[in-house]
Amino acid sequence: MTIKTAMQRVFGGKRSEAAFGENLANWLSSQGGTESGVPVTEHSAINLPTVYACVRVLAESMACMPLMVYIRDENGKTVATTHPLYHVLHDEPNREMTSFIYRETMMEHLLLWGNSYSEIQFNYAGLPCALWPLRPDWMTVQRDFATGSLVYTFSSPYTGVRHLDPTQVLHIPGLSFDGLIGHSPIAIQRESLGLSQAAQDYAARFFGNDSTPGGYLQSAAPMTDEKKKIDFAKAWVGAHSGHNQHKIAILDGGLEYKSIALNAEDAQLLATREYERSEIAGWFRVPAHKINDLTHATFSNVEHLGMEFVTDALMPWAVRLEQGFNRMLFPTYKYFAEFKMDGFMRGDMASRYAAYAVARNWGWMSADDIRSLENMNPLPDDKGKVYLQPLNMVEAGALPAPAPAKPDVPAPTFVVGRSVVEPILSDAFDHIAKRESEDVLKEARKLLAVGDVQGFSSWLADYMVTSLETFAKQRLSAPIASTIRAVGNGNSVDDATTEVFSAVQARRYSLSEGAALMTRVVQAESEKQDLIFAVESFYANRSSLALANDVMTTIEAQIMEVHHA
Repeated sequence: MTIKTAMQRVFGGKRSEAAFGENLANWLSSQGGTESGVPVTEHSAINLPTVYACVRVLAESMACMPLMVYIRDENGKTVATTHPLYHVLHDEPNREMTSFIYRETMMEHLLLWGNSYSEIQFNYAGLPCALWPLRPDWMTVQRDFATGSLVYTFSSPYTGVRHLDPTQVLHIPGLSFDGLIGHSPIAIQRESLGLSQAAQDYAARFFGNDSTPGGYLQSAAPMTDEKKKIDFAKAWVGAHSGHNQHKIAILDGGLEYKSIALNAEDAQLLATREYERSEIAGWFRVPAHKINDLTHATFSNVEHLGMEFVTDALMPWAVRLEQGFNRMLFPTYKYFAEFKMDGFMRGDMASRYAAYAVARNWGWMSADDIRSLENMNPLPDDKGKVYLQPLNMVEAGALPAPAPAKPDVPAPTFVVGRSVVEPILSDAFDHIAKRESEDVLKEARKLLAVGDVQGFSSWLADYMVTSLETFAKQRLSAPIASTIRAVGNGNSVDDATTEVFSAVQARRYSLSEGAALMTRVVQAESEKQDLIFAVESFYANRSSLALANDVMTTIEAQIMEVHHA
């Protein structure tokens, strides 16, 4: 028997040359020998603080993202909550694990061993119904020369040796030469990790025992008796070490204490450990601020560094996992699994609200679309499903058709002075503002007092488009009817017209009030100002007369537009 044949038997039977070489290399590297003299394995590497921090932040980040199952349809895609695998991937892969724990374990296996293995459990209908993670260090992958297919051999000290068919295993490899078996990142980087482990061990010994004496005693007269010197040294250590450190010493007989100034940075210990921390984070592609290293982070770049973490570190892992799930669990193109990464890409509140305003005004997002991104419920009665459209937009390259000529008709004018209508509208806005300020300040003192800006924003959005809008519509109905009569040359006003104008003005008022107030709160938060005072000052500086003038001008313009239509 040749040595190679013997090695093949040791590693599990017939296999391809590539698989044999890869598994043999992984086994040899798993023994962990390094030039630093410190053995490094996947189990020992996790004890390094930087490795643990990087693995944890990547694993937990991937586990946090909702994993959805979609169906392709005429609208693009729709969440397929009724698909049997939706519950498996989104909630509970098996009866012992949540989806978070399962995906966190998968990522740990990938980050340490370079491979993730899960056994697929099938129901009586032959469909996948559960996923069970398998430890990579107990798995070997072989290619049977006779059939050409892969064979997965799982050797557990609890269940013994089991041979699994490729259809039974969800195998997601990391970076590899052949695309079948992923490299162990720990094995590849074992020299770097060995140096880091050696520096950590040295630091422990350095601070535990000191790398050099802290000082020495110098005698004016020679001490020739060796036994006396040893006894004196022991007595000194006993009196001034351990819990007795830094106690006052009394020296006589011409003795003088000399200190030796040496610290860890002088020995390049701190510099070495800092370099190793940066290097390990680099090959995990984790930004330094994610592992609590804020040396190069500023308030202006942390947000962008966080987004780069999503695009450069998390996105490749997300695509790798998605394609692995889809290849093994969804044989048809109709269904697919996909991570929702929107939450990681969200900016600060002011940036989000500014982006929402653009999307809403230009018609590609509805109020409910925006509310769903902010984890808020849709508006009642389908009020939030309306998409706005700018009235002055036409197809690119096209010119609007000229309006047909119309005979000159005298424009409607106020038959009574503005001074008659203004007080009526102003009084209505005073009542609305009083009700609004009381309600908003009451809630602000509960939520903003504890810094819950997000909760206050969510409450304010609901309040403005439900309670306040309804109240404003009721209070403005009669004053607006008077304003329309004044503009319309004293003609009678039907209820439908009053209803439309009142609803439009109430909606316009509530939306503009909510947006202006939240802008003020966000600005106060960014400037570290008192949030409740910001709300109070917002209502103190309002002018009901200006609001009344604005409504009168708007109604006049709308009636003139209708008159000329």
